[in-house]
Amino acid sequence: MKAAKSVLTIGSIVAFFLVCQVSYAGNTREGIILFDQSGSIKKSDPKLRSKALVVAFVRSLEKPYKIVFAGFDEEIHEYMALVVETETNMKALAEKVEKIDASSYSSNLEIPFKYLLERDGKEAIEFALIISDGKPDIWDGRLRYLSKRVKSNPRYEDLNRQYHVLEASGLSPDELFDRLRPLYHERNVEVIEERVFRLKDGLGDRLVLWDLSGESGYLKGWAEECGGRYLPMKAEEDATSVDRLKKVIFSVPARSTSVPPSRGPSPDLGDEAGKHAGQHPKQISGDGAGGWTIAVVAALFVLVGAGCIIVFRKSGKKAVRPERKKELAPEVAEAGRQDADKQGQHVEPGIEGHREIFGDVISAPIEKAKEAAEKPVTAKEKGIGEGAESPGGPVGLDIGTSHIVAAQEKGAHIQAVKQVNAFFAVPKSKFSKGILNRNQVMYYERGDLLYVIGYSAERFANMFNMNTRRPIKEGLVTPREEEGLNVIQAIVNTLIEKPENFGETLCFVIPGEPLDGRGSVVNHESVIKKFLGGLGYHPVSINEGMAVVLSELSDDDYTGIGISMGGGMCNICLSYLSFPVINYSIQTAGDYIDSMVGEAAGEPATKIKGIKEQELDLTKEPKDGIMRALHIFYEELIFKLLQSVQRVLSSTDKIPKISSPIPIVLSGGTSMPNGCKNRFEKSLKSIQLPIEISNVRLAEDPLNAPAKGALIMAMTEAEHGK
Repeated sequence: MKAAKSVLTIGSIVAFFLVCQVSYAGNTREGIILFDQSGSIKKSDPKLRSKALVVAFVRSLEKPYKIVFAGFDEEIHEYMALVVETETNMKALAEKVEKIDASSYSSNLEIPFKYLLERDGKEAIEFALIISDGKPDIWDGRLRYLSKRVKSNPRYEDLNRQYHVLEASGLSPDELFDRLRPLYHERNVEVIEERVFRLKDGLGDRLVLWDLSGESGYLKGWAEECGGRYLPMKAEEDATSVDRLKKVIFSVPARSTSVPPSRGPSPDLGDEAGKHAGQHPKQISGDGAGGWTIAVVAALFVLVGAGCIIVFRKSGKKAVRPERKKELAPEVAEAGRQDADKQGQHVEPGIEGHREIFGDVISAPIEKAKEAAEKPVTAKEKGIGEGAESPGGPVGLDIGTSHIVAAQEKGAHIQAVKQVNAFFAVPKSKFSKGILNRNQVMYYERGDLLYVIGYSAERFANMFNMNTRRPIKEGLVTPREEEGLNVIQAIVNTLIEKPENFGETLCFVIPGEPLDGRGSVVNHESVIKKFLGGLGYHPVSINEGMAVVLSELSDDDYTGIGISMGGGMCNICLSYLSFPVINYSIQTAGDYIDSMVGEAAGEPATKIKGIKEQELDLTKEPKDGIMRALHIFYEELIFKLLQSVQRVLSSTDKIPKISSPIPIVLSGGTSMPNGCKNRFEKSLKSIQLPIEISNVRLAEDPLNAPAKGALIMAMTEAEHGK
């Protein structure tokens, strides 16, 4: 009884102390102001009256109020954070703001969004204000100045390489600008929009974009995308402008005490554009905090402490563990492994290790998976005029940048049927339709165009010495291709139709989060899942690298590194006992090789792709310029891939204790040229990894391995469902 009273007393004291802290900290609200310092601002605000408006706005706020003030151009400049309580503090803010000038050559609008996305303590932010003219120009048209930050940013590495190649070929600054500026601009907008999309969770509704130009479609669209506020207002130094600014900022819905967590930043190794994000600048006075959060924690502390005493007093013994469920989530399994490690029961890779911790309930799906993995794959291209199947069992689907592959179990083997993921648009006419029909070319019509799809599109492009168009770019569905999703649906419909049984399990492959953060895996997964669900399937996603592990590493109890070298991405997954410990992607792969070699040789990338797939042998000396370039860029791709593996594995604490060396298995169409594995093994010797590698293998059927792994997952999911 005395012990119980002591615990309750201590809990009450702690709770009282924390609540007392809340009484001050909870009253200090936080606002973030980010000011665009590019020279183009002066076109919209010649006298920079917006600076005086900012000071007047802060002066009008109810006190206390913590203000974080920063500028941005090619990077973030954190100037000060102060609590608005005294005239001295206001004077310090006014002096600092007055010294700021807008004279930078370029301003990367990714920077403020990245800063907010990666900032700690978002729950304490009452509002975030970005002041800009909304021009995402990282390449100054008048001075021909390309942002130094962009030129060293891995997100733009392929474009930067083109820049240096073309510069070395003798192109003038004007020619470089005309040729590459649209590509840099498009990439920059992609990167910004990915940041904005992820701000929607946790901060978007508190974001205000003040458009000094009054006409930026970018700022307006981004505000809508993240659920924030758009203010198109010229900088006029009067009370009306301040009132209008306040009205927009404080029309943001009041924050709940339970703010949804942000998805957090995607891995972004090597990019320092927002390296100060989350670090608070020098503070003049005061301190902001999520007060209500602390109060809730304090209350829970007391309640949980009291509850534990009551439970143990009543039972006098440990609670009985509930019966184990059939399905075990990866995080539960990982927790079980960690518990065993804490008790000194280190688990070696092996089925018995699984059973020792998790029980026999998972042995049936594992045996089913091993049995499926041992079945040979019979692969074929989709024939002209050949109809699609209505599957009567689970399906594995790999919707890749270059190919779409559907896999099904057919007795003693697995059947994989593939189709090129590409299209080619031609004007619609009765004559052209007749020609296509006579030659059994796959197409669909929309508006004034006929869309030739699959292998037919590739043949058309080579006939006209042009490039095909892709609905997927760098591994992800691209919103820039308006017909992208329609093309994917049309190609998938040539491989499979609605299932025989509604709700049949279909597992489809998705990439890992890109290290450089270009594009949204969430959006990619969502649109594909919606389409497949509409066909009547029960869609389940699997990471592409993990699918390779399931396909190729059954004899190693699914422990090793699976790598899929595709067209738009290389996907990497470290798996331990079938649990994906680390997975990610780099957006440099086969398409990068094709485009770079095509640029150097003056040939379409589609033509280079055909030469690569049919003639390239990396064990032989190159016979001409195209082959020499293919060797060079393959070497570069392998180096970049292994460099990323080294960086990611060396910078994480998630790697489990693995006493035995583990294998690496290569798959994907880009791994297929003869000699690729040998080049990989040679480069592997030049890097240091925190885990020991036993050997490097090439998948038995590299192109179809991800689809086979997805099928194995679909089969085990269906087995669980029974």
